[in-house]
Amino acid sequence: MSKDLILINDSIQVGSFFGGDSRGVCCQITSDTGFVQLTASEIIAAIPALKYVIDCELKRKKTECEQAIKENQELLKTIVKDMRDVAEMASNQKILEVAALLTVGAANVEVIDL
Repeated sequence: MSKDLILINDSIQVGSFFGGDSRGVCCQITSDTGFVQLTASEIIAAIPALKYVIDCELKRKKTECEQAIKENQELLKTIVKDMRDVAEMASNQKILEVAALLTVGAANVEVIDL
């Protein structure tokens, strides 16, 4: 009889049971497609293989994150370049330069009667 049942998700369960004097306490992993029973020594022997799978997945995710960071940095460079281009175009046009000075309060308008 399995005890200490752990539900991994909707289709995978892990439980422990006593496999008799020869096997001792065992683990049973059950899924929709079947089950596997492992002794404590078999679980220990499987740890390096499981660690390898986890390491491969972490390496894949790290590469994925690095690529996303690189793409965002390229996007940032494009945005900054676009902002510089707009600022340069605006500074080349006197009316925009005057409007910008008025907006930031760096210029005053004096009204004179003719």
